[in-house]
Amino acid sequence: MCCGSKSNPLSNETLQSRDCLAYGYANRALYKGAKLKCLKNCIMQLLENLFLLLFGHALADFVLQPEAMGIGKNRNAKIHNNEQSLFPHWSYWMTAHSLIHGGLVFLITGNIVLGAIEAVAHWLTDYYKCEGAISMHQDQAIHVACKVGYTFFM
Repeated sequence: MCCGSKSNPLSNETLQSRDCLAYGYANRALYKGAKLKCLKNCIMQLLENLFLLLFGHALADFVLQPEAMGIGKNRNAKIHNNEQSLFPHWSYWMTAHSLIHGGLVFLITGNIVLGAIEAVAHWLTDYYKCEGAISMHQDQAIHVACKVGYTFFM
């Protein structure tokens, strides 16, 4: 947990010298040192969470996405031109792919709302990429930006 916690006595910026003594800090220098350590721990936690989210994204986008899904999620793919095809509708592929992403975000963050946001955001972003409205690089930049945003809600 980061230093903003209500249960953390170090989160109070207006801490007086007498309060430092009450929490076992002999002087303000020790208090400031503890605050710095807490800040470093908070930054490390944010970086660890971001790493896990990016790892999950790479796993879902490149390992857990078979070629059939990569082609099938694009409604403009030639495979969907044949009305007699038994190949599943593009929206099934897109939704399944997006739910994998949302599920991984949920598993990593423990937050179902972030998982649902990820599923919807990933669906929309990939849809626009398949339509040619955004490039592959823009698609990935949007996905990474979402992961950066989630780290601040964990």
